[in-house]
Amino acid sequence: MRKVITLKPEASKRLIARSISRLPAVQKAFSEGYIILSLGTTCGYIVEELSGNSIPRSRYACGYISSMGPCLLGPGEQFRLIVFDHGQMIQLNSKEDSLDFSESLIKYLEKMGPGDIFIKGGNVMDSSGKVAVLIGGPEGGEIGTALPYIARGVGSIVPMLVSKTMPGKVDDILEALKEEKVTKEWCDAEPYDVIILPGKVITEIEAIRYLFGIEALPLAFGGIGSNRGATTFLLCGPDAKVEAAYAYLQAIKDESPLQEVKNLDCYNCPSYTFLRKKQGRFLT
Repeated sequence: MRKVITLKPEASKRLIARSISRLPAVQKAFSEGYIILSLGTTCGYIVEELSGNSIPRSRYACGYISSMGPCLLGPGEQFRLIVFDHGQMIQLNSKEDSLDFSESLIKYLEKMGPGDIFIKGGNVMDSSGKVAVLIGGPEGGEIGTALPYIARGVGSIVPMLVSKTMPGKVDDILEALKEEKVTKEWCDAEPYDVIILPGKVITEIEAIRYLFGIEALPLAFGGIGSNRGATTFLLCGPDAKVEAAYAYLQAIKDESPLQEVKNLDCYNCPSYTFLRKKQGRFLT
């Protein structure tokens, strides 16, 4: 059987979150070890699926692509980073008046091993499955802190929407930024660099395959109205499985939209002034 379904980004994020939360390795780490959910709206959906509680998903982010472009949320605007410690949901503390979670993050990373999981979504993916994420400074944020521990064997999962797939290679971006990083005179909250994300990539395709045992092929990207940024999929498989998947996906199609969390004003942005202070530069 073949059926066609259109999923807006929020529905895709919910689908991916549900599939990741049900993976045996994630269930085992949740009950017997540690899971770190790096800041990012897709990870916010995973927090909800694992905890059974609603959180302000738009604020579960270090930054996001806003109506004015890339933006970094201020210390008072973020919903603090979540760790699941043997099933208990814990919010980590950043340094005072800071976006830096590294100190409290390292305390958990030091406890983690191959059975534990670090989850972080990316910003762009190429056709080979290589994923890159924007970072706001030379330290690399949470992923910069976590990379050495992932290299030692901590599990890593990378939730990604297929709509974030680029036509070229992620390596082309790295090459372009090799000699000159992105630094703006005005909004220093814009991205400084990109980092490659290691780990198992889970898109809507893998999510549908895992949850329903069928294939999903992207037919179209984009739309208008409430389906701006949507992806249209062709569902392929045995009749009963396709029918079950179609009914399930229809039920999540009306996932509420993610909203911007503030009225952006780069000149007075707390993130902008915070980063300027950190870099020893001040408004003129």
